[in-house]
Amino acid sequence: MQSTLLRFGRLAISLSAWLFPCGLLAQVAPRDPPCDTRVLLLEGNRRLRASTVHEVLPRPLPTALTRAELDEFERRLSNLEVADEWTVRCEGSTLRVIVREKWTLIPLIDGATGQTLIDSYALLGLNEGNAFGLGANLGGYLAWYERGLNGELWWNDPSQRARAVMFDAGAYSFTSGFRLSPERTWLRRRHGATFAVRFAFSYRSSWRFGVGGEAYLEHIDGAPPRGEPLLGFFVGATARAIYDRYQWNDVTPSGVRLTIEAQPGVFAHSAGAQFRGRITARAQLAHPVNERVALLANIVLSTVNPGKLHHSLLLGSLDGVRGLEDNLLRNAAQLYGNFEVRVAAPIVPRLQVQGVLFADAGGYVPLDEQGNPTGLRAALAVGSGVRLVPTLLSDIVPRFDAGALLLPQVRPFIQVGFSQYF
Repeated sequence: MQSTLLRFGRLAISLSAWLFPCGLLAQVAPRDPPCDTRVLLLEGNRRLRASTVHEVLPRPLPTALTRAELDEFERRLSNLEVADEWTVRCEGSTLRVIVREKWTLIPLIDGATGQTLIDSYALLGLNEGNAFGLGANLGGYLAWYERGLNGELWWNDPSQRARAVMFDAGAYSFTSGFRLSPERTWLRRRHGATFAVRFAFSYRSSWRFGVGGEAYLEHIDGAPPRGEPLLGFFVGATARAIYDRYQWNDVTPSGVRLTIEAQPGVFAHSAGAQFRGRITARAQLAHPVNERVALLANIVLSTVNPGKLHHSLLLGSLDGVRGLEDNLLRNAAQLYGNFEVRVAAPIVPRLQVQGVLFADAGGYVPLDEQGNPTGLRAALAVGSGVRLVPTLLSDIVPRFDAGALLLPQVRPFIQVGFSQYF
């Protein structure tokens, strides 16, 4: 187990060492005289508040903005994901911002077939991606997933406000079905809440930091392994660091975003207390070949302290490697990557069709019934798909993927959803 985690750790360090200089190269050196800005004029907006755009600026007006700061301002506006077109112009003492907003009140509809009907996935919800004109997210959903009914509500402040402290909050009820054998199953139910504080950050740095916490009540129904507590309460803290040089685009995003998160906590129950810790590192990379073609990657490394099966990581087709059987692989550590080549072609204004070639690969260390790590295993899938990309709408991308799982077994699969896989 230790050697496995060491291998994962070395890979994460090598990846971050490669990503960091790439982000530095993305910085744009000043090349024009500063823009002496006294007034910001927002045009084309229907719901987005001018105050929201002001808060993305590096400092209050009046001020002199360099060309590099204007480029960074436009990148962060794009990352609000409330519009599919932004234009930023310096006209004398006026900073003119022209926006073409998306429709941001979006029904959340998603689903995928499983090996059996009970293992299928279905989600229905609603999200407002520009709540009160602030660029914040307010939403919720109900879903059948992991052989149980799940639900969640959330509020997320906009991620690009540079000078203000930002807050996230959520409440959830999650059910997860564990299959030890066809005859032995049990359900883990969690009802909890989360919060996070994201600190103000400077245009001079690509790093962002935040802290938060989570608490949940957990109870077990069914026939769990001997010694598993049937009722307990978890309280944990969260620390997060983000290196952000990523620019959102519906068709051809670009750049790098690296997220590192640690969550130590304590699970208290009638027989005592258990430490529950989790560390996750995620790298998102995108390279536009031209205005229609992009190469994308999503790489995730996670680990938890082993010892209990119900404190584990879950790897499946919905989040991991397409084609894997969902709700089965409970792991102490896992590393997986999703890689796509996306090629888009316009159909009508603000609607494109996109063809995709993909490969997903992963390594994982499953837990046995007693919560002990077993040997390292591999997963691999390849395939292709098609998407409809309506840039008028926020976060709706009808998706159809077909391919073959090659490891740990060979079988074809079909996956249907209403969002990009990553």
